[in-house]
Amino acid sequence: MIEMGWSNRVPKSVFMEKIDAIMDLGAMPRSGGSGALALADVACGRLDGYIEIVINLWDVAAALPLLAEAGACVSPFLRDGGLTGPATILAANPHIAQALSSAVGISLD
Repeated sequence: MIEMGWSNRVPKSVFMEKIDAIMDLGAMPRSGGSGALALADVACGRLDGYIEIVINLWDVAAALPLLAEAGACVSPFLRDGGLTGPATILAANPHIAQALSSAVGISLD
């Protein structure tokens, strides 16, 4: 199960492109409405991955240490602008992280 957050700052076509890529992997996409909770769900194993194209630090900050301790793969949110404004995040179980990263075009490096 892969969750994807949605923001009105991202065109619908981009959202649909990413959802299609998730489905092409054979995964079930969902949107639960809370990036912070979704990231915590990745950390505890309830979700296999979470993607959001535009998300703020306050939605991500508490989850980053949880994800690190759980051994999740996480895109470089802080390095890529998350400290100064909204940025993109991908967090995933290490077993599917590279395939998900490649499918949706979000780097884990």
